[in-house]
Amino acid sequence: MSFKIQQGLFKLDIVDRHAILGVPIDADSKQIRQRYLKVAYRLHPDTCKAESETQKKLANQILSKLVNPAYENLSKDHSRTEHLLILAQTGKTLVPESTKTTLTSEPAKQLLQAVVNIDQVYKKLLQPLASEQYTSIDQILKKNCSKLAS
Repeated sequence: MSFKIQQGLFKLDIVDRHAILGVPIDADSKQIRQRYLKVAYRLHPDTCKAESETQKKLANQILSKLVNPAYENLSKDHSRTEHLLILAQTGKTLVPESTKTTLTSEPAKQLLQAVVNIDQVYKKLLQPLASEQYTSIDQILKKNCSKLAS
């Protein structure tokens, strides 16, 4: 089973590893590792607090198919740098289309309005999103993924 995320950069067939882990794009190796350990603990079959066995299996699949590969990529300096270059280039490509884009989430609208201290606003908006990112298996699927057979 694989997961197709229907939001953000994933719509452009770009795997946003930072979004999967819920870390800012300027996160260092230590921050990435700390976040990974927290997410892995929530999703690992031995520690997952899911209500049913089906949800525990799904949590394990999310861990193995999304979270682990994201961590593997971002934990290596070379891969992380390459990923950041891809994100930067994608951003430059999307600038002309930005006036056609309709923002639907409140955090995205707030970030767009931030003129001063945009990095601080970004990190402030990311914190609550990341803290609730993997709290409920059902929420993960409703917000981000549609199940596809692989």
